[in-house]
Amino acid sequence: MPPGNKIAPADANGGGGSKRNSLGDREGSETEEDDVTASSSSHRWATGLWGKVLLRVFGIGPAVLGRPASRLIHPHSPFAKAVVITTVLFLFYTALVVPVTVGFFWTHSSCYRMPTLEVDLCMDTFFVLQIGYTFVVGQYVSEEYTD
Repeated sequence: MPPGNKIAPADANGGGGSKRNSLGDREGSETEEDDVTASSSSHRWATGLWGKVLLRVFGIGPAVLGRPASRLIHPHSPFAKAVVITTVLFLFYTALVVPVTVGFFWTHSSCYRMPTLEVDLCMDTFFVLQIGYTFVVGQYVSEEYTD
């Protein structure tokens, strides 16, 4: 037996035959009640407000209504759909504004404050954050969802 897995002697108050390992966890004390408590506590987070927000907005949580269980943002969640719609709108804006800006403001000095500066900064920030967002979204591989 490896040195890190030593089993401590039973408790002085009888211990019920359960022993503690070197990490302090009880061994041999699992009953049917412990199993029910463990399984209900693993899904307890989904019943709280934060769990409902994660499941309904981001698609993160256990399998529900045909949607597979996910630890990442589900690509068909409302949040993911909102990101895609926002991206499309920002790309249309960019496609319309950049040619006009280049065509009409090219003669101004480099210190000229562009009229679209604030909107452009917001959109640039969104596109930079979207790069990180792509790392926390699940994907479909061969028509099967994977985290």
